[in-house]
Amino acid sequence: MDLAKFEQGDTCEVTIVDPVTGEDTDITIVVYGMDSKQYRKSKAILDTMDIDPDDKPERLLAMLTKSWENLDYNGKSVELTLDRASDIYKKVPVIYSQLEKVIFNRVKFMKV
Repeated sequence: MDLAKFEQGDTCEVTIVDPVTGEDTDITIVVYGMDSKQYRKSKAILDTMDIDPDDKPERLLAMLTKSWENLDYNGKSVELTLDRASDIYKKVPVIYSQLEKVIFNRVKFMKV
C-alpha cells in the first residue's frame, strides 16, 4: 500500500451549511487542521494567554482561521481579524460547530 495517499495539507475550505435548510450557504471559511504547524503554534500561544477559559475554544478557532468569504453579520461584511472571528464564533455557535468538526477530521485535509 502506498502511504502517500494519506498525506495531508495544512488547510481545508469549509462551506457553511444552513442549519435550518441543510443547504450550502455562500459562506466559505478556510481553516488549519489539527496536524498543522499553525495548530501547534496556536495551542502553545493560547496556553500562555491570560484569557477567560470559557473564551479559549473560540479564540483557538479564530487563530486557526486563515480566511473567509461572504461572511456578513447584521447586514455588514465582516473583515477577518482575531477578535472578530472569536466574536462571531461565540455569537454563532452553529458556525463554530461546523468548523470544529472539520479541524479534527484528518480525512478532510487529505491531498488525494
